[in-house]
Amino acid sequence: MIQLEKLEPVMSFTFNRLQVLFFSLFISLTVIALKWWAFIISGSLALKTDALESVLNIAATILAIIATYQAQRPADANHPYGHGKIEYFSSTVEGGMMLFASFYLFYEGAHGLISGTNLRNLSDAFLFSGAGAVLNAGLGAWQLHHGKRLKSEAIIADAKHLLADFYTTLGVILGLLLVKATGLVIFDSIMGIIVALLLFYNAYKIIEKSAKVLSDIEDPVLIKKIVEEINSPSKPQHIIDVHHLRTFRSGIKNFVDLHLVMPEFWDIRQSHDAAENYCNNINHKFSEECEFHPHIEPCWQKFCARCEVDPCPIRQKPFEARHTFKEEEVALPGEDDT
Repeated sequence: MIQLEKLEPVMSFTFNRLQVLFFSLFISLTVIALKWWAFIISGSLALKTDALESVLNIAATILAIIATYQAQRPADANHPYGHGKIEYFSSTVEGGMMLFASFYLFYEGAHGLISGTNLRNLSDAFLFSGAGAVLNAGLGAWQLHHGKRLKSEAIIADAKHLLADFYTTLGVILGLLLVKATGLVIFDSIMGIIVALLLFYNAYKIIEKSAKVLSDIEDPVLIKKIVEEINSPSKPQHIIDVHHLRTFRSGIKNFVDLHLVMPEFWDIRQSHDAAENYCNNINHKFSEECEFHPHIEPCWQKFCARCEVDPCPIRQKPFEARHTFKEEEVALPGEDDT
């Protein structure tokens, strides 16, 4: 197992992540107070749905704090790849809460269309709801930036929820402006239904992404980066072939398995040291933390036409040209792996 520790230590990640989430929790409590007061003084169904969505933000942030703390626990005998995937469970639960809320809000909107609503104090409600929207927009953008920097899926999911909440509030305010301009209170219920549909869509996207990671779907961006390094002029001559490249992500760390074909006349120590140096050199060029697990194979004199090793006491064919690897090629197993 070859591991390269990045410049920023794990404890620093823990502190920064929790700091982001606790600050988000504090601002979200302020937002929910503003939105609930806007609903109470106006009686608007759309503002009620918007306020209920902010309640979900609070629950989601608390869940993200717990998940982020647990994700930083070191690997142990029962979890040899660490606890990073708990963040994706957190995101899935958050998506589930949003999904449940979207059904409830849709029901409320449909009920409002039938029974109608009694609206009042809309001007004051605009003020409080608008203040909450501004706070959500700033907090969501700030949290999304730090979530991407810290490679935290829990923070990113929470940030996207906040930004969706911001656009929801803008829609609600637009609906109420239509009510005030036309006198038709039906726009309040219609906007409540639209909010529910938007919440359903965002819930689906969050659950979809988390499900893909939890099922260890391949990361095409990381594969592309690795293949670019394999094809770079700096690739050592003794790395004759690369295949069976596989990756998966757990929290902030990527795990990379790959098979390296080396000169068969090298001894085990020489091949091991060369593979370790090669993987570490690749890892140095990535911004995210990776853990490489190379498997070393002898060349069996099958790659002479592309092999640049010189001198080579067992060469069967002269060297013809350097091989350019393709992404789909390096993912395939070698002849001896099948």
